[in-house]
Amino acid sequence: MSIWLGTNELVAEQITLRPLTLDDAEQLAQVVDNPEPYRWTSGTPTDIASARDWIEKSLADPEHRVAYAVVDNSTGRILGSTSFYEIDAANLSTSIGYTFYAVDAQGTTVNPTAKYLLLKHAFEDCGAVRVVWHTHESNAQSRAAIAKLGATFEGLLRKHRRFGASGATGDVTGWRTTAQYAMTDDDWDHARAALADLAPDIAFLDIRMPGLSGLEAAAAAPHGCRVVFVTAHDEHAVAAFEQAAADYLLKPVSDARLKKCLDRLRQPAQVPDADLLARLHALMAPAPKPEFLRWMRIQVGDTVHLVAVEEVCYFQSADKYTSVLTRDREFLLRTPLKDLIPQLDPDAFWQVHRGTVVNVAQIKAARRDLAGRLQVSLKDRGEVLAVSRAYGHLFRQM
Repeated sequence: MSIWLGTNELVAEQITLRPLTLDDAEQLAQVVDNPEPYRWTSGTPTDIASARDWIEKSLADPEHRVAYAVVDNSTGRILGSTSFYEIDAANLSTSIGYTFYAVDAQGTTVNPTAKYLLLKHAFEDCGAVRVVWHTHESNAQSRAAIAKLGATFEGLLRKHRRFGASGATGDVTGWRTTAQYAMTDDDWDHARAALADLAPDIAFLDIRMPGLSGLEAAAAAPHGCRVVFVTAHDEHAVAAFEQAAADYLLKPVSDARLKKCLDRLRQPAQVPDADLLARLHALMAPAPKPEFLRWMRIQVGDTVHLVAVEEVCYFQSADKYTSVLTRDREFLLRTPLKDLIPQLDPDAFWQVHRGTVVNVAQIKAARRDLAGRLQVSLKDRGEVLAVSRAYGHLFRQM
């Protein structure tokens, strides 16, 4: 074993890091169910045989590597593994790596908490002066996580390691360019405070966030973390309460509503009962989608023509009537344009002028004339339609 770093268990409220043993092979084999997200970590175990091989290699050089199982304290389940490696007791330096977690533990506080335990042990218990991380230069997720810890990027190491072993013989399929990060004992005080912030007592989460959604992040939040959802959509309230949210705030949030939320957070946590959830479901059931006009019956003389709305290039107001222009015909509909517009799908038909509504699928281009006025040309008709200033915003990205 490493005399300098030892093999002590490292314990936090949510997880424990304990030395990995061969008895962990069966649980470790269940951590990775899909190898694709772990493609940057060569040799990640996917079955019992590869898990035993991983553990045996981890334990082969105890002076220079200490491997841990990352264990969920509430369930006893192994969530992944991480290691001290390249341990250099003479220079009080070590690396942290060989890290992988189950998908449902990624993006949660598990990794920051594990790193906090490792760094605290290295810097405070063992007097380390330098801790290093290595990761594939293309592993953006890993690089972001390391930088978030407060480590400094030190550069790229070309052809640093063999990468992508394949087959029973472990033939090399390439070489890895490694991104190297490091933290020193001078950085530790600031990093320790930042890591503590990653295990909040209260989390305000927007429903729509990059990466994990707010609902997914709440499901992975550490035990004891009170969650408040901030959303512009009340239909998310049911899902919010199903995640045992302390509250949800509908944008824009008023001062009075925020105060009420904070008052609620000062009270003991309560999980909504089934009756409340049932009432929320009933109150917030989505309204049926509106049925938009699909066909028009237009009489011309003694003949009634059935015209599909999707075949219309554009509608033009004609006093109390509406001109309906298709690719090759023009009809007169005995309905004013203002009464027709609410019956049209607003995603398929844009009003571009007080008296003109155009089929979006028919728009060929929008351009300005010499006087700076915006005009629209169509795919199947030769007319050029004027766009009034009030509707110019529809074409800003065209």
